[in-house]
Amino acid sequence: MKIKTNIKTIIIIAVALTAVTLRLISNKNSFEHEQKLVSESAGAIPVITQRVGYKIVNENFVADGSFSAEKEVSISSEVTGKVIAVKAETGNKVRSGQVLAILDHPVLSTQLQQAKTTLQKRMKDLIRNEALVKTDGATEQQVEESELAVTDARTALENIQNEYNNAYIKAPFDGTITKRYIEKGSYLSPGSQLFDLNEISRLKLVVKVTGDRIPSIQKGQSVSVTVDNLRDKMVNGTVSAINDKAGLSKLYDIEITVESTLNGQLKPGMFGKVTFGGKEQSKSLIIPRTAIPGSIKDAEVYIIQGGSAILRKIEVVPFDEKEIIVTKGLKAGDVIAISGQINLTNGAKVKSIK
Repeated sequence: MKIKTNIKTIIIIAVALTAVTLRLISNKNSFEHEQKLVSESAGAIPVITQRVGYKIVNENFVADGSFSAEKEVSISSEVTGKVIAVKAETGNKVRSGQVLAILDHPVLSTQLQQAKTTLQKRMKDLIRNEALVKTDGATEQQVEESELAVTDARTALENIQNEYNNAYIKAPFDGTITKRYIEKGSYLSPGSQLFDLNEISRLKLVVKVTGDRIPSIQKGQSVSVTVDNLRDKMVNGTVSAINDKAGLSKLYDIEITVESTLNGQLKPGMFGKVTFGGKEQSKSLIIPRTAIPGSIKDAEVYIIQGGSAILRKIEVVPFDEKEIIVTKGLKAGDVIAISGQINLTNGAKVKSIK
């Protein structure tokens, strides 16, 4: 009985040793396999990737906005003084350089007269010294000092004259006075508002569009504009500016310069609509905004090729908050990194993760 028990114990021990041995061999093989994988991927940077593809963008759409003067400015005083003459009224058409108002500036008037007197005296001194030097009554140094004094006096006079000229308020360009703020006898200080001047012979319409509309709009593009306030009369226009940055509402400003004021009927503040597009739909290459690690003005992405990240410059336009439209530099099917680029450099080894 005792012998049978010993044999049974020996068998159990042998089986256990065999199992342990097999387990150790399996663990060794698994460890060697993992070591091989680690060795093969050593130095590879994990990134999330995406394949570039097309998305349908609708191009034909209407946007509305309000008309404003192509050029408008608020004219302010640059000196202190009393208004002694007002020569322009609201609604007047004025020419560039035309005097709109005159200020009385007694301090500048006194300084101007003193500067003129000083210059005359310095010139007389120079003439006298130039005559005396011929008879040894003055030295060459005295003549040079007189010449320098004349130059200084002339510069001082020019500076005072420029300030004095600011008392004559002039129109900076051809336009129409849309508001007058002053009266004869008003006392002004630097910065006081005098007139609003608009060039209303050329108007612009500013409309707001979403990012997905940008691809169908080009600077210089001809468009048709409908004027709401004039029973939908039509006027031709040209896209003159496209804002690169969206406002707080996530919309982009598009500026349209119109070619006619409809014989003066079209006024700043009126409302209009502009039709963009022509095609119903178009395909555009779309990528996530996160694929561009820096600014979209100098956009670059990492293309994944053969396990390496290749930095490539691309051209883009905004689409919406999360996506960008690619106009140059990529093609459908390209694989790009959309996350993890902060650790990448050009040519770095990468491994794609889900």
